[in-house]
Amino acid sequence: MVGVKFTHVVVFLTTATLLLQMMLLYSNQCYFSRVADMHEKGIVVQQISISDNNISDFIIPQKINDEQSRLSAPAVPVKRRRLTIGIPTVKRRDGNYFYEMFNSMLNKTSEDEMKDIVFVVFLADMNNTEWKSETEANLRQSYEKYITSGSLHVIQAPLEFYNGMKQYGNDSYMNWRTKQNYDYAFLMRYCQNLSEYYMQMEDDVRASDGYFTAILNFIRLQDNDNWICLEFSELGFIGKLYHSKHIGKLSDMLLLFSQTQPVDYTYIYFNMLMGNGAKRIRKPTLFQHMGFHSSLVDKIQPLVDKYFDFPEKELNGDNPTAKLFTTLIVNDEFPPSLAYSSEPGHFWSNGSPKENDTFSLFFESAQMIDKIVIVSGSNSHPKDIIHNGILEAGVSTSNNGDKLDCEGLITLGQFQNGTLSIDSQTIRSKLGLVTIRCLQIRFTSAQLEWVVIKEIAIFSSHS
Repeated sequence: MVGVKFTHVVVFLTTATLLLQMMLLYSNQCYFSRVADMHEKGIVVQQISISDNNISDFIIPQKINDEQSRLSAPAVPVKRRRLTIGIPTVKRRDGNYFYEMFNSMLNKTSEDEMKDIVFVVFLADMNNTEWKSETEANLRQSYEKYITSGSLHVIQAPLEFYNGMKQYGNDSYMNWRTKQNYDYAFLMRYCQNLSEYYMQMEDDVRASDGYFTAILNFIRLQDNDNWICLEFSELGFIGKLYHSKHIGKLSDMLLLFSQTQPVDYTYIYFNMLMGNGAKRIRKPTLFQHMGFHSSLVDKIQPLVDKYFDFPEKELNGDNPTAKLFTTLIVNDEFPPSLAYSSEPGHFWSNGSPKENDTFSLFFESAQMIDKIVIVSGSNSHPKDIIHNGILEAGVSTSNNGDKLDCEGLITLGQFQNGTLSIDSQTIRSKLGLVTIRCLQIRFTSAQLEWVVIKEIAIFSSHS
């Protein structure tokens, strides 16, 4: 087994090395072709290295002028803060989510927390000056105190920043994707000196309560400060947190690959190039996508972050050590253990239950149980409950090949509206002083909906 694992590591490292070599080779090709193209157009370019070790040189637009970029910002400089949240937004033909999103962020940020945060709203339409003027005026009128205090900057990019951006004729997706890379690159370069950390946000998400405290707590949980990226959403580039000292390099890389791949891919490669590609995502996540219409015209994008509704446990059961088995189809991202663990999360089947499907707990030692509570369903999937099921207690177990069987079954109760609660009086009336070796949820009929088991809480006298 050791040899097999070592081989896998070698293959992975070799693949990663080849990938990076291909990226660097492409960067050199990209450099020469774009320099020639831009010189022909009479555009002055500047060469900047992607890292301190001169991995590769490539072109970027001239250094941005902060004064030229600001529409609304504090009259005098303010001290460097803890976190900058960058929010690019454009006028959408179908649906506008920005104000709902921004109010969600502000309503879930206390006045004390605002002293540590800078929101930078980037009005990213290139030519729609009327929309930008109206939006800037609305923001200034509604949030003047945040602008004055330095907690809100409203910015735009000068058209010259996009001079080197390739156009793809009628290919609306490639034009949109390329410009998105430029937009993010500009936003990061504006924000890189405002705070200790930078987080990328979108204009069509909603925040969870206490998001700022949760971010700081997750930073403290890291073994050291050498991480590159912390993630607070599983979707795209939403909720990705960086040290501000790194986002200048990330900005450069977005421009380098602006023509070849979306930012959703580039940030992953950037993390690898910076020497720490390990995915570090907080669960539950803190930001949920709520948009339906993309900023790309005619693109529908009803994405949902499956880890956002990843609840903290509320019942705080004793939950004595047990093995869990189920005949339901299991999704590896939502295993049975998440229903019983004290960690955030829940079990979510990967299919509909059939009649007599089971979800079983086998205790390491016999238990005298005082109370049992089981809750199914979730906020985002309220219909994924146990519609028709009972809970059975077994006084003995037996081995049946690779699985355990729960035997001597006695029905303790029936689920009502997806929830079951059994008190000590009911348990004693059914079992007396007999200890319990296993518990089994049994589906008494098939159902169409899948099943979320949110929490199983066992309270025992001898755990």
